[in-house]
Amino acid sequence: MKENDILNLLVTKGLRLTKTRRALVSFFLEEAPPLSATHILEKLRCLGRGVNKTTVYRELERLEKIGIVRSVWFRERKQYYELAHRDHHHHFVCTMCDAITDIVINELNILTKARQLGQQIGFSVTAHMMEFYGQCAACRKVLLYRQSV
Repeated sequence: MKENDILNLLVTKGLRLTKTRRALVSFFLEEAPPLSATHILEKLRCLGRGVNKTTVYRELERLEKIGIVRSVWFRERKQYYELAHRDHHHHFVCTMCDAITDIVINELNILTKARQLGQQIGFSVTAHMMEFYGQCAACRKVLLYRQSV
């Protein structure tokens, strides 16, 4: 989805194009990995937007309700947000610095097997999540350095 499409959708849904909403849309368009509300709040403050955490969560809830963003939950139930209209993908999540990297995997065999197993017990699979946890390259370097000292 392009920026103009998203802005038009906001107007169609009766929402004003405030500076904060425009900034949120641009954040999601410029960054591929999911963003936390805390990260978004920091980015808004860097732009000189004096908004509080409640406002950020309220705006994210509105954007999610109209289908612009979707929630993504990671370990320890941490909530992040990403554009809803992106292609299907999964994530590498660093357990040290919380860096998130999008990855595309052809999991057709796994999904087919899960659906088959679900059907055997009367369960209908409608969605799934698959994340991989470990350490990113930068954190691994820190770990290796600490071990060598």
